[in-house]
This record gives sequence, C-alpha cells and structure tokens, in this order.
Amino acid sequence: MKKGINHFSRTLEILQLTKINMEKPEAWYKTIDQSDADSLSEKLEEIIRNSKNLYADRLKEIYAIEQEKFNLRDTKDNIRAIFKKEESYNLGREKLLGLSFSELQKIELVTSPLVRIYEADWKWFLRYPFQNGFDLKKVLATKKEDHYFLLEKTGTFDDLLDSNISDFPLIEYQYFLLQLFEKSKKVEEALEDFYKIFEIANEKAMKNLIMLTEKIMKELIFRRFIVQSD
Repeated sequence: MKKGINHFSRTLEILQLTKINMEKPEAWYKTIDQSDADSLSEKLEEIIRNSKNLYADRLKEIYAIEQEKFNLRDTKDNIRAIFKKEESYNLGREKLLGLSFSELQKIELVTSPLVRIYEADWKWFLRYPFQNGFDLKKVLATKKEDHYFLLEKTGTFDDLLDSNISDFPLIEYQYFLLQLFEKSKKVEEALEDFYKIFEIANEKAMKNLIMLTEKIMKELIFRRFIVQSD
C-alpha cells in the first residue's frame, strides 16, 4: 500500500462509499498521486471544504483525525528518545501496579506526555480491529454520539504504516480520568473529583464504583497512559 493511502485510508474509503463531489471517482484516483501524503491531504481538504454531501460531516471528522495522526509522527531521532522514555515508564509501571489501591492513592500521577485524548461524534476505532473487523458503512448509518479515543506516540516506527502513532478507543470513564490527570495530581484528589460526577444512591453503589475505578486505573497504568510524575 502506498504511504499516502496509509495515512488517509479511512477518509478515502468514505469518499469511495459516498462519492462526495466526485462524478467519476475512478478518474480522480488516477489523477492524484496517492503515494504523496502531503499532496493527497491538500486534495482531500479541498474536496471536504467544498462538499455539501449528506455525509460531509463524517468525512470532515475522519479527515481531521487522520491529519492529526499524520502530523503527530516523529523523526527517527525522536523515536529513539521515546523508546528510552517507554523503558523508564515500564519500570515505573511495575512499581505502581505492585501497590495496593489505598497506597496508589497517595502517589502523584499525570497523563503521559506521549498521549493525546480526543472526542468524536462517530466511532472510528475498535479495541481489537483484527478480531472484530471494522465496517465504515456502519459509521455512515449511525447518528452522532459521544465517542472517545487517544493517539499515542510510540518508540517503534512501523515502516508499512509509515508512522509511530497508535490509536486506542476509550470508554467514557477512561476519558474523564485521563482528563483529571492532565496536570500532575495525587490519585486521591483526582478520584474525589471523579466520584462527584456520579449520583451515588447507596453504600453498595459506592463500593461498586470504587471497584470499577480501581480496575480502570490499573488498566490506564498498565498501558502507560497514566505515569508517575517526575
């Protein structure tokens, strides 16, 4: 697959499915150099800007996401530095996961500087895409809802994808917790703010929420989305 297509594959697929502003899509694909990500991006931006198609909002959103993912890529030198940072985070992760939940709450954590979190109106990412598959036709058929995901800079450059950026869908609770740690904060302080979001009916409901929160926190730590403050 050519590199340009790698970076804007879902945008191009939406174009193919909807034929937005394209009377003869096959001819368009022959005239644009799809190996050049920059020129392809410019052409897509022009099409989206002039589109009044029913699905233009979906196209605009996935293009913005893929453009962001493209812009976040790192140079080889930066990737080596990220790899070293990941090694450091791995050591810190083991220590954090070895703590009890009560001990963890005394620690100051922060959202990893390698991570960016986002909201979207449609679900563009799956947690296990190779197992579940992904059908963009379903995205076209759904209405706007709140969806959350993150993009992560990694210390591994994928030559096939021409990128070191990975994506990961988030559930609402994960997204809110990551937001609470955008600035370095003790876990107990962040959780106090987190629990205020919910209307807790009784003690049992509170216990269930605490158990769920502990599980979510451990996963965020395991995936290095939240790390110990320097």
